Amino acid sequence: MSHNFTISPTKLNQFTFHFQDFKNAILGVTEAPRITFPGGIEIGANVNVPQATEERKFQFRDDFSLQFDKHSLKFGVNYIHTKLGGFFFFGSRGYTVTFFDLPSVIATNTALYPLGFATPGAVQNIQFAAGEASHDQTLHQLAFYVQDDYKITPRLTLNLGLRWDANIGNLPDQTNNRTILLLQQLNHPLAQAITADPQKLSRSTPSWTEIQPRIGFAWDPTGAGRTVIRGGYGIFYDQLFQNLTLFGKSQADPEIYQTVLNLTNTAVGVGQLSAYRFGIDPLPAPPAGFNISNLAVGGFGRITDPDASEPYIQKFSLGFETTLGRDYTISSDYVHTLGIHESRVQVINPRIENICNALYPGSNPASPQCVRGVNSRLLDLAFVNAGLPANRLEQINMIGTTNRSLFDSWTTTFKMRKRGMLFSASYVLSSSRSWGGQPVASYTGNGIAIAPQNQFLPQEFGPTRFDERHRLVMSGVFELPWGFQIAPILQLSSARPYSPSTGVDIDGDGLGTIDRLCEGVSPLALLQSVIQTGAGLPSVSDRVRALNPRGCVQAPVNSQRSGFVVRSDGTIEERSGRFFNVDLRVGKNFRFGERYRLSTYADFYNLFNVENLSYANRFGLSPATAAGTFSQPFSLYGPGFGPPVGRPLTVQFGARFTF
Repeated sequence: MSHNFTISPTKLNQFTFHFQDFKNAILGVTEAPRITFPGGIEIGANVNVPQATEERKFQFRDDFSLQFDKHSLKFGVNYIHTKLGGFFFFGSRGYTVTFFDLPSVIATNTALYPLGFATPGAVQNIQFAAGEASHDQTLHQLAFYVQDDYKITPRLTLNLGLRWDANIGNLPDQTNNRTILLLQQLNHPLAQAITADPQKLSRSTPSWTEIQPRIGFAWDPTGAGRTVIRGGYGIFYDQLFQNLTLFGKSQADPEIYQTVLNLTNTAVGVGQLSAYRFGIDPLPAPPAGFNISNLAVGGFGRITDPDASEPYIQKFSLGFETTLGRDYTISSDYVHTLGIHESRVQVINPRIENICNALYPGSNPASPQCVRGVNSRLLDLAFVNAGLPANRLEQINMIGTTNRSLFDSWTTTFKMRKRGMLFSASYVLSSSRSWGGQPVASYTGNGIAIAPQNQFLPQEFGPTRFDERHRLVMSGVFELPWGFQIAPILQLSSARPYSPSTGVDIDGDGLGTIDRLCEGVSPLALLQSVIQTGAGLPSVSDRVRALNPRGCVQAPVNSQRSGFVVRSDGTIEERSGRFFNVDLRVGKNFRFGERYRLSTYADFYNLFNVENLSYANRFGLSPATAAGTFSQPFSLYGPGFGPPVGRPLTVQFGARFTF
């Protein structure tokens, strides 16, 4: 609902009220355990279900516009009241059983798996999760702004603006977070740094100082209206969205969703599940005395960084646009973007195998820190000194905003318009970089968490998985004789990078997901090793470790842009990861008198049937332990939450009749 009030020819007030009510529920379909294998193979229950989302929103906005002299002034206020509800299981509900190898390997490698799936220690990990994870929350979003388009001269205009935002209630109070309560009992520098300030733990508004100045200009150097030079700078804040903060919030609620059991083998037959026989022994029971209102011994801790801030960018641009003759236009713009306070998940209680495991160079297994031998974690000794079990908590994830990103692009566009012809071509030279190689303006998941001491290693900064150095796009509409029309569009871009990863823990922090190949190790050489089959071979993970020893310096993030295709005869072909696609529409109109028209068309997608292949999962990782997909085609080009970009040649016919 809106109301416009014209006060005078130069004054206008606009008031808007908006109401929105949203409800959604996704139900689970089975209570069976979730069973996972390398390469993303899963059977049984899905993660994140069941879940429900409820959102009720009221928005009040008022804008006042004023024209005077050389100024076009506008200022206003925006208030949004949001009531959020529902629940979300941010992982599996019930049991998850993970194997080291693919089913085909377990069934055929009798030397390593003499009893197949029932071989003692064949399982890599067993987890059990239970509880509820509600996300009831009330948010108040308040913003004020003022802007002015100031026409200094007929040829020069300044665009000036200032905005202030506050997202009140966007941070959950962590005073009663169970992980925080346990950390407060520890005499450890890390735990004390996190819990020392009660005001930070209880604050619910990320910041009251989100001041965002903006300035831009447009200059006509000749006064002929055919050329403009433009540029600008601004600060733009985003909002910490709930999919980040609900993890810490869930452990402050009366009933906690949590992983109450997490048992791991480091190799087949080695570790906490060394004697477990899948399909014969019952699944391990949760710890005795477990209470859903408290974190179980050995549970998974989740908190939000007390210093978390809302992300923002500083953006600068400079460019020009000019017309050439009557039919041609060319423009070119440079954009620089610096992302600050972007999200990264840190594991603040990592394993310390680099100290406690004799297989790591420079280790000291006799250290007092090694309370549980090779299974020891950073805070184990502090838990013991506080009179608690050494494994009072296992992994602790902290959602923080410690990341940064950089994006630079230079975009040049040429347009032509003639009788019976429209044509456009654009070229983009760009570079996208960040710590961890993720597009950190969006949430990238607990699954790729990193230990704090590794977050800012030199090799952690590099191109993001969406980085495309070059992109060319050409399109047009062309009228042909006999009433035919064709509209092609061509896209060509350089390959996106990814990280060939080991799939096993290399640095001793207990996190194998993001550990990359050792520096200097050839992905091709590793692929040749892991795809070998037959009895008597070491496990795939052992073959990975043979080329990637513990404690090595890892390769830079997202260092690979090509992949491989393994032929049926075992030979390996290297393939580019570039993207090339041509789509085409061919149409013809038929007229019947003055009132009737039949429009027919045929759409050709991927006209030349090019295989645009992606060699990594949606996190830009390709684990070597998944031998069947390591650095090999994982999906069509464009992996992510959305559908793939690529597709085989597809033809679609259609018609439209108008009268």
